[in-house]
Amino acid sequence: MSIRLWGMVVLASSVLGLSTYDYLEVVKNFADNLLAPKNIAVVQSINREYLFGLFVNTARDPTDPSPFGSPIAYNITATAVQHNTVAASIKFEYYYGSLNRTFPIQLGNIMLTGSRYDVSLRRWAWAADYITPQLIPHMAQRAKGDSTNATLILQQYLAQSVCDATVIYCNGSNQQYDSYDTCMDFVTSVPIGQAYRAGENNLVCRHLHVPMAPLRPTVHCPHLGLTGGGMCIDRTSADPKGLQLGRIRFSLPGGIRSSQICHSGEPGRSGESGEISLSQLDEHTWDPTFYPIAVFGYMLLYYVAAKVIYRFYTLKNGVFEQLSLQNQQNVVVYTLSFIVTTIALGLQLAATPAFAGHYSLTGVGSLRTAGTLISSLYCFELVYRLHMRLPVIAHHFLTILAISLSWTLFENTQSMSFYVSAIIWLFYATTDQLTFVGLLGYRLEWPVQHTAFLLQIAAVQSLVIKAVSTLSLPVYWAVKQKTIYRPIDAVWAVSLWVVACALLLIQLWASFATWTISHSALSRPRGHVHLADD
Repeated sequence: MSIRLWGMVVLASSVLGLSTYDYLEVVKNFADNLLAPKNIAVVQSINREYLFGLFVNTARDPTDPSPFGSPIAYNITATAVQHNTVAASIKFEYYYGSLNRTFPIQLGNIMLTGSRYDVSLRRWAWAADYITPQLIPHMAQRAKGDSTNATLILQQYLAQSVCDATVIYCNGSNQQYDSYDTCMDFVTSVPIGQAYRAGENNLVCRHLHVPMAPLRPTVHCPHLGLTGGGMCIDRTSADPKGLQLGRIRFSLPGGIRSSQICHSGEPGRSGESGEISLSQLDEHTWDPTFYPIAVFGYMLLYYVAAKVIYRFYTLKNGVFEQLSLQNQQNVVVYTLSFIVTTIALGLQLAATPAFAGHYSLTGVGSLRTAGTLISSLYCFELVYRLHMRLPVIAHHFLTILAISLSWTLFENTQSMSFYVSAIIWLFYATTDQLTFVGLLGYRLEWPVQHTAFLLQIAAVQSLVIKAVSTLSLPVYWAVKQKTIYRPIDAVWAVSLWVVACALLLIQLWASFATWTISHSALSRPRGHVHLADD
């Protein structure tokens, strides 16, 4: 059984004129401050109440089998801004150290002003019903008793947590019970309660206030006591104001800073500029107006690198000077391609945990960088080289198309299946290092036997890897992507089969050509500089 709980944070600011970046900074600031262990510093400085104070104990002691986990990660899945309202969908991952696993929990938040908000944990009752039974064995280890009944173990654990906190933190004017035993007698006499009734006169409500008692004992010790402090009290259907893990107003850590406020009277802050700012939220990499800064940067970097490589060979290699300009450019491209594809392969491998269902923002960024490196390299090569064989040109065009299409679909659908497809596609372009080294040896007249052997290994290695990729793509498509709902899905299906088959045919030609070059190297007289193109 799995829990799919998606967080919806709706933030409404009373301050007009914030830029899109400022709004998103508020959302990120809120989420960052909720994560452990940063929430410990937050509750010690500014916000000691329910949302941040609730998870402090598990942040300090991750092995505590509390029903309240420790937030360790989040994913802002969507944002929308209109006028002075920003909506963000956030999924928090809560870590339970005793179970050594995380659960996604939905967080609902409505900010009322620039520095205050209401919050609730949505569907928490369902999550608690699923998580708590898994914690019972660990609660039994901490509870002082030998019962094997799950209900009694839960009661004993919660009761001991409440009474331990009461004895330690609720002293003097904040004292709630005459003794520890008196506390245990009382809290085990009230109903245990359920997550959706956490604002009533029960044990769950009192346990919920345990992590907040040391933060503000004057306020929260009464919630642990006999009376419930006006929070843990009996309620009826006519009094539906129970806590329910939410609808509490808190201070927003950081809030909206005055430096973020853009008054409508400031020069240049017209409605048109605001519209331009907001329009960037709906801009995509496939839009013709999108400015791909990284691609241009890589192209310039390749230009400089090509000049440096050319100069290096001119100074250090006598054979290079005897080559035709066309083959000198080929040598430069082989060297540059070896370097870039090796870097891209490393970045691609950083994303491969996705094959096992492990996704991360770092992996997505690494794969996107690898795809950009390869695509810009191919564009540079098409412009830089004087002559290229038609199959090589087709390979570059089709590879760029495959990378672009898979990434566009991933960006458009947010389906991780297209992310995995992009990883598979990229193996077509990041595994030719042996071929580049072999061709360098062929052009620069390295030892013949070594060069020929390296080219033969490269021919087989490239064919095997790309054949596996070609077979993997249709299989993965049949398992994860076969159902067609929209026209773009049909485009993807057709493109996948056509491009994969075409690239495999091109690789058959390339492996044959590489093998042929290896025999040419063996038969070529030593000291003879081959002038024809590869």
